[in-house]
Amino acid sequence: MKRIRRILSIAFKDLIESLHNRTVLIVILLPVLASLLFSIVDNSAMNKAFRIGIIEEDGHFKSFIDSTTINLLGIEYKEEKEGQEALETGQIEALVIVEEPFTVYLDSSQSIVYFFLKDSLENTIGLYLNKKPQLDIQFIPVNISSTRLSFLPAWIMITTTMIGVLIVSGNLAEEKENKTLYSILMTPAGKLEVLLGKGLYGIILIFVTVMIMCFLNGVHLIGFNNIVKLAFSLLIASISFTTMGLLIGAFTSSQSVARSIGTIIYFPLLFPTLIADLSRITGLLARFLPTYYFYNILEKILVYQGDPLIRMELLFLGLFSLILFSITYARFRQAA
Repeated sequence: MKRIRRILSIAFKDLIESLHNRTVLIVILLPVLASLLFSIVDNSAMNKAFRIGIIEEDGHFKSFIDSTTINLLGIEYKEEKEGQEALETGQIEALVIVEEPFTVYLDSSQSIVYFFLKDSLENTIGLYLNKKPQLDIQFIPVNISSTRLSFLPAWIMITTTMIGVLIVSGNLAEEKENKTLYSILMTPAGKLEVLLGKGLYGIILIFVTVMIMCFLNGVHLIGFNNIVKLAFSLLIASISFTTMGLLIGAFTSSQSVARSIGTIIYFPLLFPTLIADLSRITGLLARFLPTYYFYNILEKILVYQGDPLIRMELLFLGLFSLILFSITYARFRQAA
């Protein structure tokens, strides 16, 4: 019981100090405000092949798409229900029912992709029918309720990584630089308790910031079960990135050095994940990063909703946290 109190005391002390640190407040407030003002526009997505589900009897339209377009990949479905499920879970971006008139279901969770595909399919169908198809196509947007949440996965990932890698690392290094860490270690609190207290501080800071962001953006729309999954996934991810920050702080002797190293690590953690669809290389590179799996979890829960399977992503984040914490604790015992 005393150990728990000491861990909580250390975490509470760091949280109070953060409220008086303008840099920390700016780092926290900027993503929260930005999540209300901007949506993610990934221009590189326009260069990828969009998966188009097709329901038809003779296969002529699929053959036409495969032979005349570069960025549209036709996938055949036998039943409309099967195609609708694939569209709602993000396996395809559009579903075309070849009949008179054509019916096109479009994933509207990302507005830029929606309008791009609408124009592309309208032109493609027009060429296929050899006429102007405006009056012959019925476009039906799908996943409308998740449109306002489509940008949140990127902002939550950015915020979680920023707090864990930059703020937590700087906090620990500052304690070492000012010699206050050694004062704490002279109390009954052991090195493991100090490390856990610092980690708990980072986790609480991430949770509070992300929960505010989610509340302001109406995450209650995803339902109770998905909210529980989101909270648990955020816990595992916050442990991963907080541990990464503690590792940086354990290897550095000053706040400035920790923030510099954290910045160098921070951007490579983000960009391969944000542009994973741009090419095979970026997609392969992203799979070695925890941000990739965290982003996939967020996208499944917030954008596609339903009953997402996130076990493999959680397993990867959990293993990543365990390995990093073991290295961090071993280093902290030697350095502190």
